[in-house]
Amino acid sequence: MALWSCARYAKKLSQMLKIKLTQEGKKVDNATNIQFEIWKKDNNKDHEVIEAQYEGDGIYRAEKTFNKDGLYYIKADVTAHDLHVMPTKQVIVGKISEEELKLLQKESQDHAGHHDHH
Repeated sequence: MALWSCARYAKKLSQMLKIKLTQEGKKVDNATNIQFEIWKKDNNKDHEVIEAQYEGDGIYRAEKTFNKDGLYYIKADVTAHDLHVMPTKQVIVGKISEEELKLLQKESQDHAGHHDHH
């Protein structure tokens, strides 16, 4: 249902978070709730929630400025057509530490060995 469009961001610059919603191959233009929940890897307690706005063509967006370098998680909390999905993506902001890089590589290897086919 959700397709992410984000990867690496610059620090202290306004960034556009976008998600494209489709269901059964059709664009979803009437989602009832879409928000992005953002937190830094080393700070699991401080989560920021930003409401997304409909841009058109099934795309929802929100603006965010990251003030610190590091590894972040962004979870899109989406409710549309009686479905609720929460895809989560890791993003890199600026430069990351060696520890964060190792964690990213480890998680990438873990995911490579565990494919879930529907």
